[in-house]
Amino acid sequence: MDVPEEHSYERVKYIPQNFFETICNDNPDDFETELKKVIFSHVDASEKLGQKSLEELIDYKSQVLLKDITLFQNEGGILNKDIIDLEKKRTATYRKSIEEGLSNKKLELANHQSNKPKDVAKLESNGDYQKSIDEEIKYKRAEKEKLEEELNLATKKKSEQKIKQSNLERISQAIDTFQSQYEKLKTDNEPFLKTIGFKFEDAVQVHIDKNAINTLVETVKIKIETLSDSIKPDNENGLAFKIIKLGEEITNLQSKLDEPTKRYQTYLDDISKWEQREQELIGAEDIELTLKYYEGVLIYLDNELENDLAYKREQRKGVVSQLHEKKRAILEVYKELYKPVTGFLEQYKNINKDYEITFDVSFRLKDFEEKFLNYVNQGVKGTFYGNKEGTVTLKQIILETDFNTLEGVIEFFDKIIICLERDRRPGQGNESREIQSQIKNGFYLDMYNLIFNLDYLVPYYELKLGGKSILQLSPGEKGALLLIFYLILDQDDIPLIIDQPEENLDNQSVYNILVPFIKHAKSNRQIIIVTHNPNIAVVCDAEQIIHVSISKTQDNEMSINSGAIENPSINSSIVQILEGTMPAFEKRELKYTLTKNNMHSIPV
Repeated sequence: MDVPEEHSYERVKYIPQNFFETICNDNPDDFETELKKVIFSHVDASEKLGQKSLEELIDYKSQVLLKDITLFQNEGGILNKDIIDLEKKRTATYRKSIEEGLSNKKLELANHQSNKPKDVAKLESNGDYQKSIDEEIKYKRAEKEKLEEELNLATKKKSEQKIKQSNLERISQAIDTFQSQYEKLKTDNEPFLKTIGFKFEDAVQVHIDKNAINTLVETVKIKIETLSDSIKPDNENGLAFKIIKLGEEITNLQSKLDEPTKRYQTYLDDISKWEQREQELIGAEDIELTLKYYEGVLIYLDNELENDLAYKREQRKGVVSQLHEKKRAILEVYKELYKPVTGFLEQYKNINKDYEITFDVSFRLKDFEEKFLNYVNQGVKGTFYGNKEGTVTLKQIILETDFNTLEGVIEFFDKIIICLERDRRPGQGNESREIQSQIKNGFYLDMYNLIFNLDYLVPYYELKLGGKSILQLSPGEKGALLLIFYLILDQDDIPLIIDQPEENLDNQSVYNILVPFIKHAKSNRQIIIVTHNPNIAVVCDAEQIIHVSISKTQDNEMSINSGAIENPSINSSIVQILEGTMPAFEKRELKYTLTKNNMHSIPV
């Protein structure tokens, strides 16, 4: 048999044996591909917008929505990081580390306070010379303390200016990003607008002037550089250098004092260093690893953490709400595109009212279950503990969720979080669990991004028969549904060859389901059916029947006979295959007649 070239023109459509079973059960994505081809064929040429397939048309119509989705996902990713930081602070492990840090810092402070330098009485200096040295040391010590305060202030200001610089540069980068987006919007749309005599600037004008912000950035940089110079120990005009110099001068002067005065000056140095170290240990709430820091963290954990976490989670729900809205908008694009098919089906609903075909489009989950469980450590105690049990639990949550509504999606999120925070397994008493401990190392953020990005919500077309979706249909009904789909929706007028459409269908189903649609399709295109069931040939009123037989006694010799049903030879072949030769047919006819007469004789 010649193999046609890949891009050769299709002259006949062939539906092979087991095609429907394979496409429904083994390759459901293939069926959706076929479905999309037919839907696209029903889209008016003017509505195809120059696109070559339904996927291209959907992508074209969804471009802006997809960009919005990416922006919301990025925003959600930032919130997920914040929430993870808060959830980690919520754990017993984190609290214990803070309590231990506080305990160690208190012990360190107590040890320091127990080693306070002993008081040394100040004695009056003997002689004017000693007094003058003592006064000079006192003056230089005061000057040194003043410079140290200025150095601490300069260090703090430098840190503040660094933060200001970072924020200004971030804003500048955001403006650059916005400008790039604007330029791309202009580049993408200006060519078309020119063809209709419309200027892009008449619709959108953006004025960006970064001179002021750039000047501000440069001013901040100069301040940082000046402060850095003042802090450098090797800068002769800097604070650090002056402090070091004064220290050396004080030491030199102290060497000229008498012993009692020298001991007192040494005491003053020691007590100054001791007080400085005490202040370093006590610290402040914004200085990490200090006493005040640990105390502040514990107060925060007790009084503010839960509120902050709840607020961030509500913010995330708000982002998810906007995400779901954009996803729903894409769903509406799908619905808009299948309207012509719905209208087309409406014309043929009277062909077989018992097997009405309808279209719908909704969200389905794609790859969520597998990815989620890949992030969860199912060997750690929690709701999703155990490969089998945890999988069943997740499947049940998914089964109970309506992902087509925002309320359903929010409820899904809440259930997942609750199941991670509480052990919902029977016999576990709803015991509290730490989320972090149940997630594999390095996948905490990946898990949250998976759940809240909604990438797993994929629009898909659903074909229904008599109100039942494909998943609810029996194998025979699936085959019948897809065959009907090809018979009345496929707009091609090339011949259609169907190999054994009766598979998985009994005679009554063949008559009730297939026959009306086959009869209709015959009026639009040539239908060629390969079958072992003459019922189809008879009840569909075939114009031409080709009977093929093989003689096993004649070395598998094939014989072919063709003609209309009225042809005696063809009629005989039909009877033999259908009823097992004419005598058998006559016996059955007699039996059916008697049965029919008996039914008429039953009193009412």
